[in-house]
Amino acid sequence: MATAGTTTRQELIGHLDAYLAALAANDPGAINAEGARFTENGQLLGLGRGLWGTATLEPRPERVVGVADPVTGQAACFALVAEAGEPVMLALRLRVEGDRITEAETLVARDRAAIFSLDGFRRPRPLFDQPLTEDQRTPREVLERIPHLYLDGILQARGDLIPVADDTIRMENGVQTVLNPDAVGIREEARDRGTWHLGVAAQVDLGIFSDIEDARDRRVPVIDEELGVVFAWFVFDHAGPLTSRGGESRFRTPNAMMIAEVWKVIEGQIRQIEAVLGVFPYGMRPGWD
Repeated sequence: MATAGTTTRQELIGHLDAYLAALAANDPGAINAEGARFTENGQLLGLGRGLWGTATLEPRPERVVGVADPVTGQAACFALVAEAGEPVMLALRLRVEGDRITEAETLVARDRAAIFSLDGFRRPRPLFDQPLTEDQRTPREVLERIPHLYLDGILQARGDLIPVADDTIRMENGVQTVLNPDAVGIREEARDRGTWHLGVAAQVDLGIFSDIEDARDRRVPVIDEELGVVFAWFVFDHAGPLTSRGGESRFRTPNAMMIAEVWKVIEGQIRQIEAVLGVFPYGMRPGWD
């Protein structure tokens, strides 16, 4: 029997797929997770509650990103799961000890009025699935810093803090939010912002994220060294259109944006970014320390 820290990468990915299959069947008993700590959108629930009760078998779950970290015994993925017959986006993190799931953290993006594209979310992601050669890999301690460099750069409007390539694509809930000159998938009221054509660092340098008050509750639980992919969880606080913060806020009311995000890192440089996010009440806690 495997123990925490020795579960193989393949076994961890297998737990993700088994979880998704059990979720679609509304059958938490199909996985070895008795007593697991479970949250959905920051709320501590009993396993079997929330999406477990409203998920449907059709359309079948589609896992679109999967990463695993045998060092921590954790794995994470993004997936499409049906709820009442309609696809919703899911971010899932599992901790496995022995053969048992002891933690299950989920973020369900249901709001189609916000940033949301099923077609974009379903697209192929060959770079994320590509194993790295030894000379392409980045030391684990450097990978762990990547999310913090990214978030600190955003908060300080300093693109130079972020080790990112000029042609790096960022997708959020299936919508491309950089290098998108035609604003494809962007809500009509936001298409004329004039920044969608810019890259990651250029957007940051412009200061368009000045309405982000904080990037808090940061956690980097999964580092997939084989793929060079880092998975992190954090919360952006938006205080709303307060004149004291300067600039123009993208939000009319205060909110907390909970985000699960992955970065593909090759030779120390971010080459692709993907996020699942949801907007919740201001000050909301993620449910995990």
